[in-house]
Amino acid sequence: MEMLMLLSFVVMTYSGVGQVLHWQGWQSVKGNGTTDAGLGVCHSDGGICLFAKGINDHGIYVNIDRSWAGNPGWSGWALIPELKTNAALSAVPFLSNVYVFAKGEDNHIYFNFSPANAEGTLSWHGWQEVPDGGTTDVAVNVSSTGSYIYLFSKGINDKKVYYNRYSSFSRTWEGAKLIEGTFTTNAAVASHDGPANLKLWVFAKGENNEIYFNILNDSNGLSWLGWSHLPSGGTTDKALAVTGDPETLYLFSIGINDRRIYYNIFAQRNGTLYDWSGWNPMEDGGTTDENVAVGGDSVTKIVVYSKGINDKHVYYNIQK
Repeated sequence: MEMLMLLSFVVMTYSGVGQVLHWQGWQSVKGNGTTDAGLGVCHSDGGICLFAKGINDHGIYVNIDRSWAGNPGWSGWALIPELKTNAALSAVPFLSNVYVFAKGEDNHIYFNFSPANAEGTLSWHGWQEVPDGGTTDVAVNVSSTGSYIYLFSKGINDKKVYYNRYSSFSRTWEGAKLIEGTFTTNAAVASHDGPANLKLWVFAKGENNEIYFNILNDSNGLSWLGWSHLPSGGTTDKALAVTGDPETLYLFSIGINDRRIYYNIFAQRNGTLYDWSGWNPMEDGGTTDENVAVGGDSVTKIVVYSKGINDKHVYYNIQK
């Protein structure tokens, strides 16, 4: 109880850490792929797996940056067959596999997985519908923490946020549950383990375009602290993206009017309390009209993946 009270106090405080990230510059992802939706990304033993939706065929594609695992460059875009989508993808490493999740064109939620290997090759097991996963009209989001995969989705009619857990012990899904509260959204959420206590954080834009967060409350993973405004403010009309490590969270959003990419860092201030830095635009320009995907951390460096507005090509930018 003492830890929860401290956490509540810290995240409701804002004075600005003032951290600024520097970037190497935008580069095109090899393979000449294009998309009209947000991207999905996850790290694996064989490199960074980047997922995108095809524009015309609505197919689901993966491209692996194998240089992160010491292998040559990008693998090139490869189709993961037998499912079509009209939304962004979300992926996570779990139990030595890469799991990718998608909203089908029928609004049901599906997943596929492949063993991860050091060579950066993938062998997919086939798409399966998430049992008792409900339906959604926006992209889903997924994170892993401890022995569970957490899958987040938005209700179609009530616009509330739901979660479903997959257990590594029982190898079963528990069924979609509502994150209690009056909060509603019209976009996908973003999630990641938070610093210090490693609890799972969830970020979402409200229907008013303001930014909110919620934190998993107990070790059983079944209750939440409640939805709160992000103390450092900000607005966006696109889904958020987040990455981090045991010490820091990096939250990314898209500007409503200028379409620039902004970031906000949650980290220790003066070696004690955690605080938000406030929003800073990424250097080197770059604009997008869909949510970005982010990976990495303060040790491996942050990587941001984005689609171009006009050419619809896929780009990435690595922290210096």
